Amino acid sequence: MQKAIDGLKEKTPEGPGVNPGPVENPGGNPPSETITVKAGDKYRMGKGWYKVTTAGGTVTYEKPVKKNYTSVSVPPTVKIQGKTFQVTAVSAKALKGNKKLSKVTLGKNITRIGNSAFEGCGKLKKITVNSKVLKNVGKNALKGVHSNCKIKVPKQKLSLYTRLFRKKGQKTGVKVVK
Repeated sequence: MQKAIDGLKEKTPEGPGVNPGPVENPGGNPPSETITVKAGDKYRMGKGWYKVTTAGGTVTYEKPVKKNYTSVSVPPTVKIQGKTFQVTAVSAKALKGNKKLSKVTLGKNITRIGNSAFEGCGKLKKITVNSKVLKNVGKNALKGVHSNCKIKVPKQKLSLYTRLFRKKGQKTGVKVVK
């Protein structure tokens, strides 16, 4: 009986493109083999899940590990298999329905915020956008956020980002500020 218990291993998520994070010698490959990162692969890094968009160096923030975080920070870069990737997007529905979330910080490389990214985050009062390269904010991205939510953006991008965040489902009290 003890021999059977000792032989048990911890089960990890399986399936195409799922990787729970950095793993020593995954799949029993000899240590000399390198593991390639492919577009579409998903990795858990810190408190979030990221999806590789290009093997050349960009990833998308997919979702938090847990739905009960009060604060989420999307970094400008993450390291996967020893290579640095820029975090360039927040996926559609990434934080949708996170009832406890009150603060979000987006890194300097974010170019796109997906549809319904923050939808239903009723306690979300502060979004800080550190990016100066934001190009697109998806439909209903701000639907259901707190009515007094403040979106802090870089000073030189205030007018452009005010237009980008206009009519994204938010109430009239939501303001874009520098």
